[in-house]
Amino acid sequence: MRYLNKYAKTRIVLGIVFFVFSILGIIAINTISKNIAYGDEITQSIRVAENSTLTYYLKVKYDGVDKSGVESTDSVMADMRSGQINVSDIIPEGLAFEGFEMTEDGTFNAVSRADNTIICPGHVVDDTREVNLTSGTWDGDDYFYHGLHYSSSTRKVEFKVENLRAGCELVVGVITRTPTIEEGERRDFYDNAFVLDRNVANISNTVHAWMGKENAVIHNVNYEYVGDVPAGAPQSPVTTSYIEGARVGVMVEPELDGYVFSGWSTSDVQITNGSFTMPNNDVTLRGSWVENVQEEFEVSYSINGDAPSDYVAPKTRSYPENKYVKLDSTESGEIIDGYEFKGWDSDDVAIDDGGFEMPNRDVEIVGEFERVSYEVKYEFQGDLLPPNANSLLPATQSYYPGDTVTTAPDPTYDGYRFTGWFKNSSFIMPEEDVVIYGEWSYFNGLFAPNISVAIIDQKDEYSKGTKFNSLLLSRILTVLK
Repeated sequence: MRYLNKYAKTRIVLGIVFFVFSILGIIAINTISKNIAYGDEITQSIRVAENSTLTYYLKVKYDGVDKSGVESTDSVMADMRSGQINVSDIIPEGLAFEGFEMTEDGTFNAVSRADNTIICPGHVVDDTREVNLTSGTWDGDDYFYHGLHYSSSTRKVEFKVENLRAGCELVVGVITRTPTIEEGERRDFYDNAFVLDRNVANISNTVHAWMGKENAVIHNVNYEYVGDVPAGAPQSPVTTSYIEGARVGVMVEPELDGYVFSGWSTSDVQITNGSFTMPNNDVTLRGSWVENVQEEFEVSYSINGDAPSDYVAPKTRSYPENKYVKLDSTESGEIIDGYEFKGWDSDDVAIDDGGFEMPNRDVEIVGEFERVSYEVKYEFQGDLLPPNANSLLPATQSYYPGDTVTTAPDPTYDGYRFTGWFKNSSFIMPEEDVVIYGEWSYFNGLFAPNISVAIIDQKDEYSKGTKFNSLLLSRILTVLK
């Protein structure tokens, strides 16, 4: 990284990668891929200028394998989407929050990782729709901007991402300003973020920005879990380093459904309002997990009416109150074995954008299918058509795939000959609409004449060898089709 001049704008990137896998359409969270070293190393370290703008980016990614076996990558989007992903981050001590990087329309949407100009499913949940689009709004210690929230009392940035498609990413820019320091001083800023989706959490990579003296005596701040660590818990934050006397902000506390985190604590220093002064020795911060037993309520699924023979309704699952529930991945309009899914509905909760917040009671979700039929339509082609030809067309009919279709009888019209329908007299209906074409021609007939001979100057008797004068008469009697 090159040295940045004073008042320059510096950008750093944190990547939050979340891996999930889908089996037979049911999303199941799996552990984080061991091939991605997020959370256990510092992936970027840059030198920044004092009193300059420092913008860092939280990149939320969602990956996995869908029910058709398609695996999402940086260039492939699998047909699966996330539930509600909670993101939290604490701004490093010493940086001043200035706002979020604004978008033209105030929305934060996901883009394809293969081409970031392509918008794809996934957005920040916007629960602050009344704020000014260009500047955001302060409300006491809290700053809001279209679903993004910053608290000056905790220095925490929080937001939720919903419906993120695998193979896509959503980026949120957080704008800060670096402090002014005395000559010979040094300041270090470390940052990472936590992400939570259902019962699995992850920590992003750690980025490091520093300013001032290049060579300095530094001491480590370590983070570690104690006691039983639940499955799905994120890795503890990476070790950071500071000079003696530096003000150090404690890293953001992880979250995990069904557990309460004790918070980061230590006997090495006194923590006040989430930060401490670095001593002339290493510091180790420890935290533990305690299971949070909550009453859970059931979400059951059923189908109203007919359904595909091989379709099985999703299993009943249990959730605590206020938990965001993402509905089964079967989407409205999806065709399964000749049936179109019409969508999920419920009399118990209001479904919004494919999910709902769990109430303190059981919920029944009802889906409905409709058997798909396709049309057989008739059309004439060619330039030669009888008058009012459309009135001679057979009526359009609907059939289910697999039905036997008998072609309509040939139409007739005086002076024209129908040459036929360009389709077998019967066929099996496919899973698509069918257009049957026919053509006309002019009437081309065959003529049968009736010929007679009349004798001029007839006599009662004639002798052998007599010659006659005659008149040939011809008349067309019949037209043979």
